[in-house]
Amino acid sequence: MELCTNTYNAYNKSGGASYYSNPRDKAPSYLSFLRPPGSQFTSWEKDFVIWAEKNNIEMEYCANNDLVTLPLEKYKLIISVGHDEYWSLPMREAVEGYIARGGNYAWFSGNTCCWQIRMEDDGNTMCCFKTKFLNDPVLLDGGDLRTLTTLWSYAAVKRPENTMTGVGVTWGGYHHSMGKFNDESTYTVYRPDHWVFEGTGLKKGDKLGNAKDKIVGYECDGCETIWKDGLPYPTHTDDTPHDFTILAQAPAQWWTEFDWFMPKERIGNASLGLFTRNGTVFTVGSTDWSRGLRGNDAKVERVTKNVIDKLSK
Repeated sequence: MELCTNTYNAYNKSGGASYYSNPRDKAPSYLSFLRPPGSQFTSWEKDFVIWAEKNNIEMEYCANNDLVTLPLEKYKLIISVGHDEYWSLPMREAVEGYIARGGNYAWFSGNTCCWQIRMEDDGNTMCCFKTKFLNDPVLLDGGDLRTLTTLWSYAAVKRPENTMTGVGVTWGGYHHSMGKFNDESTYTVYRPDHWVFEGTGLKKGDKLGNAKDKIVGYECDGCETIWKDGLPYPTHTDDTPHDFTILAQAPAQWWTEFDWFMPKERIGNASLGLFTRNGTVFTVGSTDWSRGLRGNDAKVERVTKNVIDKLSK
């Protein structure tokens, strides 16, 4: 399991500041790892680990930036859980190469690979200018725009996360948080005959999840969708891979944080689906999937086990 340690650092307020300090335009662009740590492990990953250990699923663990140096081919499957928001270019190149060579990846996560970062100071400092990217030295000094520290989807970077995960920020957003959708926070199932749903008993139009656990949650990733004969299909205009199959969806919407980049009134989705690029990539498009494991939701557990069993062998 890849732990979302870059996201931990982004939200860590040790020393008085994080990427989420208010006002946002005064937040620092450089955050050190050499300070008292903060963590989001207990918010998402802990529940997944408890469930996996209870089900005798053996996992090894790494930090985000270990993906750059680890021999990834040693593993049939790599898992990300929760809030995997901050990725560097070396991380992406390592993971995309791993998938291209036949490795499998399962993102039980959301808001995944939203912002590009650069690691500096021998890996001790994380740089991300976010919405202040016009001040990024890469831009000011005529550097490599592929490393511009802003949204991966931004035109200057030209590398939407969809090409790696199948889904992304531009057609995602919030579901039950930020006052957007205050329903049961469930997916609607559209292709129940897929192996991902084997043994769940789910039928087309059934709900996956429940109001208690709210597995479609805090932040979501999706793809632009068209409908044919009652089924959702990607449009592929957002760089979602052409063989990405949408298995289930829930509505989502962004808010004012991205007014500079996309319409805040846009209704997107959390898209649960998969595609293959030699290796298979699965995603749930939601930060909160593991809460269904904590809540002992049998269908969420079965989908999770189906994915791990299929892709780890």
